[in-house]
Amino acid sequence: DVPNPQVHASMASARLFMQESDKVERLSRYEQRLTRTFSTTLKQFREIQAERKNREVNELYQAGLIRKLLLMEKKSFRPADYGFVLTTTQVDMYLHRKDILDRAHHADDVGYNLQKFRAATSAHNSTE
Repeated sequence: DVPNPQVHASMASARLFMQESDKVERLSRYEQRLTRTFSTTLKQFREIQAERKNREVNELYQAGLIRKLLLMEKKSFRPADYGFVLTTTQVDMYLHRKDILDRAHHADDVGYNLQKFRAATSAHNSTE
């Protein structure tokens, strides 16, 4: 018997740990395996997300091209007819955003000078 209760508690904990050390070791191995599995799964998930995002961007671009062609030809456009899982609204929003960004880049190129912007825009439009 140990007269000090704190020493007694520490000794009991040490004895229990020694008796159960194989279980603690097994738990540690399980935890390492789970951590590796989680890391691998997370990496795969992020790769799949990136692939999906690239595919979506590419599909929007392609759908936008087809939409503009059909608008030029005055024909209707249904994305599903071309294998897209997009709505016409999504394609139109993409085209609108792309047009605005193109104009914004052009404005930046001329230093946001309205006269130069208009002159360059009218020259560009007359060549189309």
